[in-house]
Amino acid sequence: MVRLSNEDLGEDSQLNLAPMIDVVFLLLIFFMVATTFATLEEQIDLDLPVAESGKAPLEIPDELIVDVDRDGNLFLEGAAVDEDALANLFERTARRDPDTPVTVRGDQASNLGRIVSVLDLCRVAGLSNAGLRTREG
Repeated sequence: MVRLSNEDLGEDSQLNLAPMIDVVFLLLIFFMVATTFATLEEQIDLDLPVAESGKAPLEIPDELIVDVDRDGNLFLEGAAVDEDALANLFERTARRDPDTPVTVRGDQASNLGRIVSVLDLCRVAGLSNAGLRTREG
């Protein structure tokens, strides 16, 4: 068995921390990016109903996401909006592209009539691709 002493290794034998620091920074960036994508779902406190046929949401370009909280307040992409402003947006969107997807996420404790009125605004404006989002069951 051969034993090495510090004298045998020389002065250049130091632990290189650069690769470890790179890995730590990559992990930090990964978790920062992952949490920013999860914040859209958590901006508004919604308790979505569970459906057996529910699937994880896919990212759809140009999709309009309307949230209805338990008090009946409307939110578009996380910002509070009133029904008139929402109707105007739907009309402008329908003129540009009537197939633009609209997803309504309603809290299970919210009034069903309020959710139906949002879907009705879509149809009246000419948007034909509207649906509801649920949680996976």
